[in-house]
Amino acid sequence: MKLILLVLQKSIFKMIVLSGIALVIYTVVLYFAYPLTFTSLATVLPPETQKATGLAGMLGAQDMGSLITGGASGNSQLYAEIIKSRSAANYVISRVDLKEYFGVKTNEEALVKTTGNVEVEVSKEGMIKIGFPIKTGYFGRNDLDKKKAAEFSALVCNTFVNALDSINRNNLHNKAKLTRQFIEGRLTQTKAELDSAELNYAKFQKENKTLSLPEQLKASIE
Repeated sequence: MKLILLVLQKSIFKMIVLSGIALVIYTVVLYFAYPLTFTSLATVLPPETQKATGLAGMLGAQDMGSLITGGASGNSQLYAEIIKSRSAANYVISRVDLKEYFGVKTNEEALVKTTGNVEVEVSKEGMIKIGFPIKTGYFGRNDLDKKKAAEFSALVCNTFVNALDSINRNNLHNKAKLTRQFIEGRLTQTKAELDSAELNYAKFQKENKTLSLPEQLKASIE
């Protein structure tokens, strides 16, 4: 009986030791094999709202397209939604090879993964923080792989900033174009109304054999 207990104790001890060794080996392999994730941050401070009045203010909107110098709305939440939009993701995908990074073949698959990975946060001060996590490959713990992942993350974040600026410029340009078209339409309509009034007045004079006031004064003087 004692011999059996001794054998069992040795067996249990061996199992514990082997399990511990296996756990250590698994942890070490996992540590070196598992990809690292790097997330760079880009910060955007939207401009304060600038109120432009009158015709010059409306027509000058197209010159205020930049996020840094422009007069666009200071609504940070609106800018955050633009960054998370498909339009911004499309802009980024067209300039950064995210299809290869995600291992997908179509733009639609890349769009889904890009919009799902971009991180956007709006602080209490209205600052927008953009992050995009990038993983190294397996066994990618060497300095070169770390540097590549960090630089690629920074590239994607900065491209999102450029996308926001581009979309904002385009929106302001379209708004200025619509404003200009509206004003031109009103001017054309007003001119047509004035021409019509002048014709009606001339017709009234002819039918009633009357002269305009300046013509009457000239006739009386002569």
